[in-house]
Amino acid sequence: MTQKTVRARAIHAGYEWRLRLTVSGVGAFPAGATFRAQVRRDASQRELLATMSTASGTIERQGEQSFDLILPGVASKGWPEHRVLIDVVRTDLPTPQHLGFRISVPVVAPITQDG
Repeated sequence: MTQKTVRARAIHAGYEWRLRLTVSGVGAFPAGATFRAQVRRDASQRELLATMSTASGTIERQGEQSFDLILPGVASKGWPEHRVLIDVVRTDLPTPQHLGFRISVPVVAPITQDG
């Protein structure tokens, strides 16, 4: 399987970030499927910045061909400006299945901040 890297709109540190992923193909995200995504600065980094999953409600299935990734603001609070990588794994199969893409997302420090 070829790994594809796609770019996404920026995460504003400390604010909720959402991204809808839509793919072609019938039944790409069937009802009952579960997913997990991890956020890291670099694929080789051990440090985990955040995790999103269907179990925690931070991955929401929107139909057979799309789902939303939701990163709560508290998860990115205090992140410095940089770029992060996110990938997604289907976890309800006997062997977890990588979906074959990763998302490159810039992180920016917002001008307007809490408090």
